[in-house]
Amino acid sequence: LASVATLWWLKTVFRRYEVTMALPVEYGAVNVASACSGLIFYEEYRYMETWQILVVVAGVIIILIGIGVGRMGETAGDAVGGGDVGGVNNGGTAGPGGERPSSTKEMVALWDKKVAKAEEE
Repeated sequence: LASVATLWWLKTVFRRYEVTMALPVEYGAVNVASACSGLIFYEEYRYMETWQILVVVAGVIIILIGIGVGRMGETAGDAVGGGDVGGVNNGGTAGPGGERPSSTKEMVALWDKKVAKAEEE
């Protein structure tokens, strides 16, 4: 049941987000869950010295920071993408009608539309 639910969830996520943004978050979340479940559920902490537990916790923190930095990059890219670039107001990554591209190919097509519109004006 869990594997079917996972497949459904991954299909939903990859339909909504580009793989290059969703996959690192998914891998990071799986690794964090694996480390935490090993320590808590399987009680691996009983067989570890204090320094080893600290290394595992530090690894989990590093993974969470990495996920956060990756997500900040997406937000910063949207903010940086807005405004005038080369005399063309690109308005961020949203298309002319406010739609958001779901792939790089769609983003390039939207950019081409904006450039063509700016050249007409």
